[in-house]
Amino acid sequence: MELVLLANVKENLLMDPVLLAALISGIGVILSALISGYVARRTASKREYINTITVERANWINNLREQFIEINDLLERSRDYTPLIARNKERLKQLRYLHNQIDLQMNPSELTVKEHQKIILDNIGKLSQSSIKYISHKKYINYLQQVILKSEWSRLKVEAIKGEEIKKIENLSIVITTAHKINKTHFEKSLKKDFSNEFKELNGEVYKETIPVVKEALNLVEND
Repeated sequence: MELVLLANVKENLLMDPVLLAALISGIGVILSALISGYVARRTASKREYINTITVERANWINNLREQFIEINDLLERSRDYTPLIARNKERLKQLRYLHNQIDLQMNPSELTVKEHQKIILDNIGKLSQSSIKYISHKKYINYLQQVILKSEWSRLKVEAIKGEEIKKIENLSIVITTAHKINKTHFEKSLKKDFSNEFKELNGEVYKETIPVVKEALNLVEND
């Protein structure tokens, strides 16, 4: 019985092009709806994930900024450091704690992070140094902190737009551009050479041609 019905349906379809076209169109509509629904669900899920990550990273950046403020304040108040005074021993303990906290939160392989942590550690061990030398360190510390924070904000914005984590060369380009823009003197004196080597190791010359916004800083890096 079922075979007979199927045969009749097949015969009717073959004999009626209008009916066949309507059937094909209906199947197309159903498939299109299913695909659209699937894509919409995936897009919504991806957007929700991106929003969650964006909020978490924003909180992380704000927390890092507060730690920078705290460590700067402790360094400033430790300029009159005397090892025998109890309050200064506590400051030194706090400084070491904050240094370790920042170390755990950041990528220690990144040049600006490496430079920042090294100088903070040097200051922790040399709190009796002269004011002039300390002020020089302070300016460079503040510069590195600005580069780190602004680079992270820029990276966050780019990833939110793209909907995915950026490549290492893209992140490096953001850091280079930010470091160059904030203070060309510090950039040229302390970071240029190491940035140049790191950029070349990642074959960044190709990426430079595709991202005009970093071209100026990257050209400066390469013209040793």
